[in-house]
Amino acid sequence: MGGTMGRRGRPLAGSLSIVGGVLLAVGSFLTWAEVSGGGTRGSATGVDGSDGWITLVAGAVVFAVGVAFARGRGRRGLATFAILAALIGGGLGLYDALTAEDRVLGAVAASLADRLDATAEEVRGILDEAVAAGELGISIGLGLLLVIGGGALGLVGGSLGLARRAVAADEPPTPPLG
Repeated sequence: MGGTMGRRGRPLAGSLSIVGGVLLAVGSFLTWAEVSGGGTRGSATGVDGSDGWITLVAGAVVFAVGVAFARGRGRRGLATFAILAALIGGGLGLYDALTAEDRVLGAVAASLADRLDATAEEVRGILDEAVAAGELGISIGLGLLLVIGGGALGLVGGSLGLARRAVAADEPPTPPLG
């Protein structure tokens, strides 16, 4: 039975890691945050900043490990590598989602301060008031959601790959039938 369990776990770990890696990578290029107000709208993708490039690399690592699992070449070290990459990519996406409003408003305030001949803190206060009044909106984009989901899938896939290797190594060989 041990050999059968290992063969079944391999495709699932590989599939989840492959899909997770693709979501991490594709999400890096899509919209992470949107700002709208006063009849205008702006957006930023992940690769507009360094975080998107980190999630892209994390996605490539998770994808590559998923391919190795699907081909039956997954090893304990690779599973650990996939778990770490998924945690970094998905965790960074989650952090960005939780801090998006603060980061976007801070960046906008800093860029507008010189043009308005004011301090960044003064501009930030005005922006905060506009958000509170509903005149300015900040929302999370699809790309950031895909990055978070891809990180979660990669984490599960890597964990299954790690668990599969541990179980397969600890189980006695399956006796022949017949």
